[in-house]
Amino acid sequence: MFELFVLFAAIAFIVWILVTSTDKDRIKSHISKQGNKIISITLRPFGKGWAGEGEGGNRIYEVIYIDKFGNKRHVWCKTSPFSGVYTTDDEIIEQAKIDGRPMTDEEKIALLEDEIKKLKDNTPKAV
Repeated sequence: MFELFVLFAAIAFIVWILVTSTDKDRIKSHISKQGNKIISITLRPFGKGWAGEGEGGNRIYEVIYIDKFGNKRHVWCKTSPFSGVYTTDDEIIEQAKIDGRPMTDEEKIALLEDEIKKLKDNTPKAV
């Protein structure tokens, strides 16, 4: 009987590792496709949004990443294999720096203008 319990516990542990690994891959893909760099992804079973979750099977992760402008950000992600990735409360926790100092508003505007230009250049032209 004890051996059966140990076998069941080992199988459950392996399944849990695989599930969290695929969750993290899904979150990495979702956040990275927007040009961001992941710093950490941490499972938080009682993170933001857990109370109303019910039987949905979603898991909650706390994510820290660097956005494409260099800001360090914090976001809560909820995911499961069939629901995709949902984010909430995405906030800047550390402003981007240039030469060790925070960026000026003019530098931020220049980065945004460059991003708008790239988006316009990649937009298909109507015929």
